[in-house]
Amino acid sequence: MDTGRDVIDADALTRALADSYRLRGIGLSPLEGGSLNAGYRVQAAGGEYHLKRYDGRLYQADGIRRSLVAQEFVGRRGVPVPAVRRNIHGDAVTAVPGIGPVVLSTFIRGSHYQRGSIPGTAAGAMGRTLGTLHRILAGFDEPRPYAVPPPAQAQARLEGVLRKAERRHGRSAIDDVCCRVLRHKLDALQRHASLAGRFPPLQAQVTHGDYQETNILFDGADGADGADGADRVIGVLDFDNLRFQPRVVELSRALSLDFLPEGRLLPEGDDFLVGYHKEGRLTEPEAAALAPLRLYLSCTSAWPIEPRYQDPDAYQSRWDRFIREPSDWWERHGDELTDRLLSLCRRTAATEQ
Repeated sequence: MDTGRDVIDADALTRALADSYRLRGIGLSPLEGGSLNAGYRVQAAGGEYHLKRYDGRLYQADGIRRSLVAQEFVGRRGVPVPAVRRNIHGDAVTAVPGIGPVVLSTFIRGSHYQRGSIPGTAAGAMGRTLGTLHRILAGFDEPRPYAVPPPAQAQARLEGVLRKAERRHGRSAIDDVCCRVLRHKLDALQRHASLAGRFPPLQAQVTHGDYQETNILFDGADGADGADGADRVIGVLDFDNLRFQPRVVELSRALSLDFLPEGRLLPEGDDFLVGYHKEGRLTEPEAAALAPLRLYLSCTSAWPIEPRYQDPDAYQSRWDRFIREPSDWWERHGDELTDRLLSLCRRTAATEQ
């Protein structure tokens, strides 16, 4: 396992930017955040840019290009995204020897909210933007029927990971948490395996794949009440992890990450869901499936625990912060959330008649 971000040759990267993009007077400043790739603020004579350096062990050039095509697709239709700058060869991706693939784009000046501290106005804007994004991305690739991961396959995979984790039990607090999380997921999977055959027909489409507070920029994150146009989304970042999945999977993931701290759903979560519905228009079958599908899928995978034991050479120690004690919130409160979502759909339908 590595011990964090790789150390790079800043001089070599600066020379590559000068040669590949014809930039001059370059200054590089590392940016915080980014769980998979590294980001830099680039100040040059011609302007200010954002440089992303991809982990070549996880991302290939063709996949990066596809994510950038999707980013530009939604940008042309009104979603605020960074504009990609091509290199002198007209390519969006530049391979830098010894450093890996990089992408240069415009630097958007904005603010992030902290997870669990997103005010209602910003939460509503975040939901509306995701609804718009899904509506547009439905036209990027043809949607197709969705099938959930088979429970037996997921069980076998997680049991294999648990066997490896148990060999490290007692070596560190993180390894002990991993064992508890995996046992919790396997127990829950046994209880809820029957859900796999009970979901209504759902369509999978292209989704952002990592819609959360770290990838959303606001123009008013330092304002208190969102007045005077504050809390407007001015940037949706990082399309690197495009996923082909039902849109409710991404919606429930964003809800869980940003509005469900310490085992309780924040009231701003309602603002997020209402905002999403205004633009995305959940159907009743989607509303009914959202919570049980999140519960089922949460039992079938365990990132970043799986790569920690299955691919330790690619594992990055900074991912340890994402490994937390198991939670049963979706199991305990899923029915309540489903009732609220169905009520939201029915109220909308009643007002539009």
